[in-house]
Order: sequence, then structure tokens, then C-alpha cells
Amino acid sequence: MMPKFLIVLAVVLVLGVLWLFYRNWRQSRLTQVVEAEAAPAEIDLESEHVVATQLPENEWLRLAREKMEAGELRLALRALFLATLAHLGEKRMLQISGTKSNGDYVREINRKARGHEDVQASFLRQVRTFDRVWYGWHEVTQELMTSFQEEHERITRHAA
Repeated sequence: MMPKFLIVLAVVLVLGVLWLFYRNWRQSRLTQVVEAEAAPAEIDLESEHVVATQLPENEWLRLAREKMEAGELRLALRALFLATLAHLGEKRMLQISGTKSNGDYVREINRKARGHEDVQASFLRQVRTFDRVWYGWHEVTQELMTSFQEEHERITRHAA
């Protein structure tokens, strides 16, 4: 009598574990499908609440190209600056936060990127240019945009 009870109990236990595995597997598949179908939210580059961690560097670069093609150089410059921040965040040279100022980022890069003077100098030039354009409403010319892109490339090349 006792061995039959143990066998039935073992079968019920195995079926219960298999059912849990199936349910977990099915839920993970549904989550993956939903994540794959979710389109990234439209980023309002004019918003003061935009943070570099909202998109990866390559998406900021794509957005910058779109804005340049549309003739919106001021917004393109901001997207390119956010790409730089995202890159430096990915390389752990900056801790990105919506509460930090650009001056905070300059101080942080000077601490964390010792020995990377090219990164420090290029980032400082980018911050100064960005601040003049974004907060000072200086006009963005194609030459300024090209220079800003070169600084981004210099930073990404040396911040490895």
C-alpha cells in the first residue's frame, strides 16, 4: 500500500514541476514577443527631461542624421551630444543621470578619464559648444556641426 502511494505522489510531483516549467517557458515567450513588437517611444529633443540613457549611442546617431537631413541642426547637435554621453556611459567613463549638469559631467570625466587627455579635451569642447548652442541659442552652421561630429568621433575612438 505504501509503495503505491509514494509512486502516485512522485508522479503528481513530477507533473507539477513539468507544468511549472511549461508555464514559465510560455510566459517568457510571450514577454519576448511583446518586447520585440514594442516600438521605441518618440524622443522629444526639445524636452528638458531627455536623458542619454533613453537610447543607445547608435540610435542617437541615427536621430542626429535624421535631424541633419531635415535641416534641424540645433536638434541634430543635441542628439549627437546625447550620443556622446551614451557612449561615455556605456564605457563607464560617466554615470548618466537626469539630475547632473554638463559641468558635473566635465568634472566626472576629468576624474575617470585620467590618462585620456584627448577624451577630456574633446568632451570639454563639446560641452562648451553644446551649452552655447542649446542655452545661448547660437546658430548652428554646417561647419559647427562638422566640428562637433569630429569631436564625437575623437571621443569614441579614444574612449575604448
